[in-house]
Amino acid sequence: MIERNEVTGIVLAGGKSTRMGEEKGLVLFEDKPMIEHVLLVLESVSLLAVVSSNSDSYNYLGRSIVKDEIIDQGPGAGLVESLKESNTKVNVIAPCDMPHLNVEFMQYMLSQLGSFQAVVPVHKSRIEPLCLVMKKECAPVIEKELRNGVNKLTEIYKSINVNYLKVTGDEPGYNTDLFKNYNSPTDFNQ
Repeated sequence: MIERNEVTGIVLAGGKSTRMGEEKGLVLFEDKPMIEHVLLVLESVSLLAVVSSNSDSYNYLGRSIVKDEIIDQGPGAGLVESLKESNTKVNVIAPCDMPHLNVEFMQYMLSQLGSFQAVVPVHKSRIEPLCLVMKKECAPVIEKELRNGVNKLTEIYKSINVNYLKVTGDEPGYNTDLFKNYNSPTDFNQ
């Protein structure tokens, strides 16, 4: 079993939030910013968490803010810099707009890592590329792909030994909204 002190949490909050119209992670969900829900979960399964963002909006959290070195390459740029910044071999990663995640499911994902380099859930036949467990050793591979112009995470993951975890609904902590993310104001009405 992977212990909490062997894991770093990474919150991906570097998106442009164009559909939301404001910094996505700061939008309130159940009376607190979405990013705080995600941080709470990640910090329950990790020693500490960092925030991947090019914005100063998250400085109030008092966490290390990791900025992209490779500009305009999507979430992979934030992922690679955060992995490089990490002090642990294993990392749990989630986007700032997925507030239904929970500790039980993240612990389950950690338990499925084994000798793989990453665990990426597949829910209803859809890969969830931003909610994952990944080893720090993947950083150079991701960086190489990004520098070669490949910025789609599902393509980058083809260069990594990934356990594509089929989510059936029987997993610890599973709920139907687990992977629901909020990209625009209308998503809150669905």
